[in-house]
Amino acid sequence: MTMITITRTPTSTRRGASNSPLSLSPNLSPKGAGSPVSTLTRLYLLVVGIIGLVAGVALLGGATSTADFFAWPIAPPQTARFMGAGYLGTGIVLLAGLWIGSWRAIRLIVPPVLVFATTMVAATLLHADRFRWDRMITWVWLGLYIVIVLGAVAIGMVEARRGTTPEGPIRLSTAERLAMTGSGVAMAAWALAFFFFPTEAASLWPWALSPLTGRVIAGWVAVGAVLALVAARDGSAEDVWLPAAGWALSVGLFVAVSLVYLDAFAASSLHVGLYFAALTLSVLGAIYLVARSRRLLGATRTPPG
Repeated sequence: MTMITITRTPTSTRRGASNSPLSLSPNLSPKGAGSPVSTLTRLYLLVVGIIGLVAGVALLGGATSTADFFAWPIAPPQTARFMGAGYLGTGIVLLAGLWIGSWRAIRLIVPPVLVFATTMVAATLLHADRFRWDRMITWVWLGLYIVIVLGAVAIGMVEARRGTTPEGPIRLSTAERLAMTGSGVAMAAWALAFFFFPTEAASLWPWALSPLTGRVIAGWVAVGAVLALVAARDGSAEDVWLPAAGWALSVGLFVAVSLVYLDAFAASSLHVGLYFAALTLSVLGAIYLVARSRRLLGATRTPPG
């Protein structure tokens, strides 16, 4: 039985989850809340996490030269930087989930990854004429996303067969869950508009988007929508904190690359202001959820006296 905590805890409390609010991983039991993930899930997290890191660094570092190495020439470069920030943040949180090793900690991350990968496959097929099929990277792009979709389904089935995760006893409040539901519905509407009406929706974005890149942006917005909705439905503090931390990191990277390359924005000051306001509220909301979840976990797991 494995436990990682910051402070020493009495022997009598070590049979349950960690008592420290700063604990990085709960106790691992054969089944249930702290159940360690399967080998297949570990492999999935490792591979997809590394892909995220590599893609993120490549697009952030080579945003102005995607025509030379990527599956399609991404224009303007700000879109490539936005994508790179998202990939980098996703890679980091997936590898963090691998390190923690608990299905409870990472299970809410899987549905957003599945939806994002499905969106990327659909966008690729809808705009196949924009891709450079004479390059191996294009086939790798499409093949990896298909594997990510199938892998997400597979690990969900494998973990379900190993034992369903019981409802977490430490719950977020009804008001907090309603707020997440509202945020999820709003982001879902945004994502659907960008996917099904990319040309019209692009007028709301602070830099130029093609129908293809509009649908790519829809995929990233859909990640936040699905994450908010599944977290609101689940409502468990044990399950919410790591996905919320990952979303705060990813959106924080969106903000950072936008501020660094602010001169790339082509829209009016109103569009730019709305863009930064939406991202800032999203980051603050995610940080609140992390802090709130860790506070609830700490208060429940700290023994009296």
